[in-house]
Order: sequence, then C-alpha cells, then structure tokens
Amino acid sequence: MQGRNSLLVSKYLLTFIVFSIAILGLSKHQVKDITIGQLYVQQCDVVNAKGDQDFNVYLPVNLRVSELAKQLCEDTLKGSIYSRVSISWQPRESLTSDLIISQQFNLMMHRAHAITGLLPNWKDFYLQSISLPSYETFWFSHNKNISVTPDYFTNKRIGLLADKKVPPGI
Repeated sequence: MQGRNSLLVSKYLLTFIVFSIAILGLSKHQVKDITIGQLYVQQCDVVNAKGDQDFNVYLPVNLRVSELAKQLCEDTLKGSIYSRVSISWQPRESLTSDLIISQQFNLMMHRAHAITGLLPNWKDFYLQSISLPSYETFWFSHNKNISVTPDYFTNKRIGLLADKKVPPGI
C-alpha cells in the first residue's frame, strides 16, 4: 500500500513538474517591440544617383508630398550627388533654431517672419530661393455649381479660418 501511495505521489509530482516547466516556458515568451518609422516623412531613392548624400526638405504641410518626392527623385535630382530624398512635414512647433543652425534641411518652405522669430540671422545659414507674395485661397461651399462673381457674393457672409501660428496683422 505504501508503494502504491509512493507511485501515486510520484505521478502527481512528475505531472506538477511537467506542467510547471510548460508554464515557465510559455510565460518567458517575449515579444519584440515594433519599430514604427516617422509618420511625417516621405522618402524616395534618386534615379541614377552619383553620390550618397541625402537631400532633406521641410514643408509645413503634407500637401502633394508624394508628387514632390517623385519629381525630385525621378527628374530634378536625377544623376546628382544625392541618393535619397526625405521630405518632412513635421509640426511647425518642432522646427527649432537648433535645426536651422545645424542645417538639417537642404530646402525649407516656411514664412520668413516665423523663421526670423526662431533665428534672426537665419540668412547666414540659408538663401531665400523664392518669395511667394501670396498663397492659394480655397472657397468651400454647400452649394453646387457656384459662380465666383461679385454678384454671387453680394449679401453673403464669408468665414475665414484663423491660423494661430500667424501673428496678428499678417
């Protein structure tokens, strides 16, 4: 009887050990962190690149970024010293004087007064290549087939969206 109890205890002990090892093996399973790239960068490789430099562009918005990247990679910078184009449209708040001084961007599109506010001597680091006197204005309407004429806008109210990044009077 004592042998039978020993055998039964041994079975339970062996079963406990096997389950313990199985549980330990399953509980030590580790999942590696997923690395997600920057969600505000469009990149492409330059066709027939003759160098290994990156061409970095900063834009305040991501409007037509894919088209710009394609134009730069397949045509404008084709066969140049640049091998890769990176276009960043990170939030305006993330553009700092350190980024301007370090010349992280080869090309930036931003308002001159905003860059001057970050770094008054920004012209020591960048050349102004183009000046845009105005920007596009978009009209949104609930009505279809409107005619953009003075008669249409008579007695109408026009709402403007306030950009909190633009100083008053601009």
